[in-house]
Amino acid sequence: MTSINFNASATTALRTLQSTNSALETTQNRVATGLKIGEAKDNAAYWAISTTLKSDNKSLATVKDALNLGAATVDTAYQGLTKAKDVLDEIKTKLTAATQDGVDRTIIQSEIEALQEQLKSIAASSTFSGENWLSVDSSVQGFNSNKSIVASFSRDSSNAVTIGTVDVDIATVKLYDTSATATGILDGAKALVADGVELSYGGAAAAGASPDTQSLGATTASTGIATVAAGAAVASLGTIDRTNLHVNDRIVFNVALNGAVTTPVTVQVDATAASSDANLIAAINTGLTSAGLTGVTASNSGGVFTLTSAATGTGASIVVTGVAALDGDGVAIVQATGTGGLSGVTPLGSGSSTKANSGTGTISFAAAATAVADASLERLITFNFQYGNEVFEAELDETAIAAITDEATLVTQLNTAIQASTRVGDGAVFSATYANNVGTGVGYAIGIDPDNPTGTDIIIESLGTGTAAKIGISNLNSYDVTTATGIRGTANNTDYAADLGIAAFFASGTDTAAVVTSTFALGTVAAGDRITFDATLSTGPLVADQETQSISIQTNAAWTAATFATSLQQAIDTAFGAGKIQVTNNAGTTTFTTVATGASVALAINNVLGEDGDGATASVAGLTAGSDTGSAATTATAASTLTNVAYAGTTTYDDQDSLTFDVTIDGVTTSLTVNKETVDAALGTTDGVVATSADFVSVLNQALEDAGIDGDATFSVAAAPNAGKILLTSSTVGLGDISVSNVAASTGASTISVDDIDLTSTAFTGLTSDQKKLALTAYLSVVNDTITSVTTAAANLGAVSSRIDLQNSFVDTLIDTIDKGVSNLVDADLSEESTKLQALQTKQQLGIQALSIANSSQQNILRLFQ
Repeated sequence: MTSINFNASATTALRTLQSTNSALETTQNRVATGLKIGEAKDNAAYWAISTTLKSDNKSLATVKDALNLGAATVDTAYQGLTKAKDVLDEIKTKLTAATQDGVDRTIIQSEIEALQEQLKSIAASSTFSGENWLSVDSSVQGFNSNKSIVASFSRDSSNAVTIGTVDVDIATVKLYDTSATATGILDGAKALVADGVELSYGGAAAAGASPDTQSLGATTASTGIATVAAGAAVASLGTIDRTNLHVNDRIVFNVALNGAVTTPVTVQVDATAASSDANLIAAINTGLTSAGLTGVTASNSGGVFTLTSAATGTGASIVVTGVAALDGDGVAIVQATGTGGLSGVTPLGSGSSTKANSGTGTISFAAAATAVADASLERLITFNFQYGNEVFEAELDETAIAAITDEATLVTQLNTAIQASTRVGDGAVFSATYANNVGTGVGYAIGIDPDNPTGTDIIIESLGTGTAAKIGISNLNSYDVTTATGIRGTANNTDYAADLGIAAFFASGTDTAAVVTSTFALGTVAAGDRITFDATLSTGPLVADQETQSISIQTNAAWTAATFATSLQQAIDTAFGAGKIQVTNNAGTTTFTTVATGASVALAINNVLGEDGDGATASVAGLTAGSDTGSAATTATAASTLTNVAYAGTTTYDDQDSLTFDVTIDGVTTSLTVNKETVDAALGTTDGVVATSADFVSVLNQALEDAGIDGDATFSVAAAPNAGKILLTSSTVGLGDISVSNVAASTGASTISVDDIDLTSTAFTGLTSDQKKLALTAYLSVVNDTITSVTTAAANLGAVSSRIDLQNSFVDTLIDTIDKGVSNLVDADLSEESTKLQALQTKQQLGIQALSIANSSQQNILRLFQ
């Protein structure tokens, strides 16, 4: 249909031409710019990605510049180190030449000085773009030894940007540091060590005091305890002896088991029981069972009658009393009531000897002695020390008095003074005359009261015993002595001895006799009965000093305790001779006492028998009275050792300071060392300061770890009542021991740096020939160690340089890769776009012709109206 209002053909042709023109414009723009995405409207997502990547590539180009700058800085420092190493090699050769006798060391030193100046020049000149890593001043405000070289630029998925760096710590590279608190490789002092020995000369003396040992050398050890189950009561009741055991005899005794009432027991001796020890034991068990005692068992333990309770622990007990033998007719013969009580005697009595002991409170540290206000005077304490019947003169001079600050130092100084004292009369020195020896009993022992190791009481005790053992302090005097002349002032103007808690005393040992007792009980005796026993008297340690006599007494029905003792005395005097053993009666107790006294004196009364009138002897087969109590269970504990004094306070370890000690665990000794490196490793610090007991424990445990025995023992701070003291505990629970010994603190060797080596200084020229050789050896060691440090620093910088080169290459590759990726996103394919351009131009021409034809049809209609 043809309409004058709307030309459909022309409209269609127009719209087609418009679309073609738009596509042609886009294609022409791509051909002209080379981009298929030139603006956000072309493709917003790809445009944003490409824009960001282009921006990042610009940053990466800057990173590449930074890497080149960093590489130049590293290379500058590296070249400086390699040249410094060459100069050090020259110094090493000069020092080697100086070890030769007869060379002119002054000329060699002039060469060394030139080389030392060259080292400074190298360090100062190793600068790039204002950066010098070899010569620094770490005291300058804002100085930072950690240098960073920009190495990468990255963006994560959250659009966060990260700058990566290659870090270099120039603290390990610097050759010189002008700071007063830090040093470089060349101006840093190193310890002088030659042939494994630290030298105290040839360089700067070690500064400061040695570190505090914190009383590690004064400890109290505790042995480990094994786990033991609760024990039964085991009563040993005499040696089995069936010599006088007869058929039809009976053995009677009383048993109190586990604290219960006493139960009488009768053992019938038949032919079987009398035939062997085992059968006799079986007969005793039958007797126990018949008496209703099922909680106890008899056994033969090495030839000894033994009763063992079934119950265990401290509540278990066995008490055997009233042991007696009844002969065939039932008349008591051998029992406490038929032998005057002798069958119940204490079997053995021994004499004793005691040591001379000053006792507690006599010498007890009070406080440090009063100081002397006048500088021209010194303090002096004099006293006499008595040993046996001899007197020695001793003194504590100003040095000794000043050293006494507590009970431990008072022990040390008193012992030193006594050892150095001289005998009145001939001037013999005590230590040369009487060397302290526990084994021979010669000398004395001195120390803090062992019953109160944390107290202030000091005990002096003889090593020998008996009345000949005598010790004492007397004639105590305190003086002010003129230092220049040695003239003493008036005694005791100031009582320095009293200040320190030293007082006079005298003590002697004792000797006691051997004593054997029994309780008198006449019992039933018949005419013709006898009491027989063996008495053994020992008056010395040798076999020849022992004498045994068999004694027999005719019984007397009229005996009293007193007349029984008289009869015994007569029989003993007849056997041994008068004046050797005294027999007395006191309120029914018969007592045998030796006239001789001392630790080697002993008396035994045994084999007591009652013999009836016809001479046939009944026997208890050796069974005696006795008792025992069960033992409680014990829980295993580990061995430990505890310092006697609490942690004393802050200690600072300098570079050369050290604390060495040995730890012995179950007989195996390991040497440990604590130094500044140990402290810093344990505490994570760099100042070497140990401030608290907890810090000290951490340091000691680090030393255990360094020695490889941290699994064998552990240090800790003790709990109350020993709070603050240091405890070393074995890791193994049970029997064992642990100790600390050979504790020593040191400020270290003399030190010198390569920069300070001077063969013309008085520190070197003032040495002996041998010392100079050792010093030169130590100097060579210092230079050699420095060469090692420089080589290591150069190697580290070389590794950094290699990494920078790798990173630089990577950044180049990364930039190219990103450029390629962006090109793939936004660049136009010109071959494709050119072909498309030609097609669109043709389509545009056709569209124009089509529009023209469509418009011409309307013109024909208009002609109808002309």
